Amino acid sequence: MLRNIFKGLYSVPKGDRVLIVGETSCHEVSVPVYKLSALLPASGTEPEYLTELGRLGAAEPERILNKLMSSGCLSPVRSRFTPAALLKSLLNPSLKLISSQVQAKGLGFLKAGTYSGEILFRFAAGLASAGLLCSLPLLFFDWRSASQGAAGGALLPAILIVSIIVHELGHSIFAYLNGIGFRPIGFSLYLVYPVFYTNVSGVGELPLKGRLSVNLGGLAFQSAFAFLLFLAYAVSGEKVLLYAVYYILYLLLVNLNPLISTDGYWCWKDMMDAYRRRKYAKYFQRGYDLLSVGFSVYLLYIAYSLLLSVFGYLRGAGKVPGWMALANAYIFIVLLKGVADRFKLYLPKKNTAPVEHPFILPPNRGEAV
Repeated sequence: MLRNIFKGLYSVPKGDRVLIVGETSCHEVSVPVYKLSALLPASGTEPEYLTELGRLGAAEPERILNKLMSSGCLSPVRSRFTPAALLKSLLNPSLKLISSQVQAKGLGFLKAGTYSGEILFRFAAGLASAGLLCSLPLLFFDWRSASQGAAGGALLPAILIVSIIVHELGHSIFAYLNGIGFRPIGFSLYLVYPVFYTNVSGVGELPLKGRLSVNLGGLAFQSAFAFLLFLAYAVSGEKVLLYAVYYILYLLLVNLNPLISTDGYWCWKDMMDAYRRRKYAKYFQRGYDLLSVGFSVYLLYIAYSLLLSVFGYLRGAGKVPGWMALANAYIFIVLLKGVADRFKLYLPKKNTAPVEHPFILPPNRGEAV
């Protein structure tokens, strides 16, 4: 049984080609292949697809079928209940939240190509820099105690979740304005962190400033959101709004961490790719390599601490409740897998093709928050 993976997916015209954006991928195909995939059924056997190709008037159905299969348009249907699939869903759960189609309907008034990559970069960099400058003082005083006693109950986490969605929409909108379409937003688990992410696969085809504008788009939108919250606090005096602003500004700083899959990493990587021929670039990369190894060792230390708490519970010597011991065991396994993936990249490979993501292996180029 075969599945037409392009059927019903969001697509973006790109000259004589078409970008087809999936939940975790992006494919660039010719217009005839795109039109053909739209006409073919969503699933079927090889004989059924051959019959359908013949009905559509294809002169060499078998050759075209083989080409569609080799291009990835038609892919074998895999069971979701195999041990490998179940283990992947357990260790790396993923949930789609906002599809590209929904964004296209709600934000259709925006026009792609209206602004150049240079203008988009300046706009994104300006807003992001303003937010980051405002967040720097948080490094020097206890910002949490500054808003102790803030009421609001569930309002604070609700505002923070909205701010993260706004952040991911920033990435998607800047991707669209750069001509590569709106991008789906999802929720997953990265290392030990629950994260929202935006699939911006294919952004590497953009010029450097276009890529940087997509990378910084989330920080830009979140900075603007924090500013609006601060205005609302100034008008209403609701301290919970100020508390939310502090948290959002702190999230902006966290997103600068280049050692995990955040906006800071992608900015670092794109700039290093652009300037890798400069003589000083290799020294920066060596420094980054050392920091990355050190951070991986730190993650192993966290995993070791989690394992000790689980052993303590099993021996009856620990004070950790059973549910917490179970949660720690799960986090230990997930974290150990993530660290193992990081260390695999330091080992020699038979395949010498360049790796897009040299030290961090999310399922796709997603922006973690």
